[in-house]
Amino acid sequence: MKERRFRQRFYSVPVALTPDKGAKLAAGFKNEGSVTIQNFPFLLERVGHGIVGDNHLFTAGAATSAQDVAQDGQYLIRFRTDDKNYMDNPLLGTAAFGNGQGVPPIDLNSPIEMTPKTTLVVEVINSIERQAGIVIQVVFHGSEPYEVDVEGATP
Repeated sequence: MKERRFRQRFYSVPVALTPDKGAKLAAGFKNEGSVTIQNFPFLLERVGHGIVGDNHLFTAGAATSAQDVAQDGQYLIRFRTDDKNYMDNPLLGTAAFGNGQGVPPIDLNSPIEMTPKTTLVVEVINSIERQAGIVIQVVFHGSEPYEVDVEGATP
């Protein structure tokens, strides 16, 4: 007899918000990245995100203090697949108010089922002017079902 079980699965994509060389990163600047689901169904449960490295709020050079690497959450996230758009408005990084601490994942009200080989496209939109570009790492957390043989189980 087969028993259905679930294991954790994560899909991650970096999205670079890079203005022209020497230019500031304007509010409203956006870019996309994508990741393809592997050969198993995937139940998307939450979306994690964070700035990788310097947030460039105050300087365009190397980080010099804790505030330069704080997770400000001043960006919006929207995701979709080729045939479905899951939201009409993008999600705010940290509810429009940067908390300066770790950024909590965004829990979805109910899991979204993805079929194998589905491509998830994520769009990140910068919300405030920055001195230089940033990279946002977006992680899709969820689980994938699998089956195992159970010996001696009764149907």
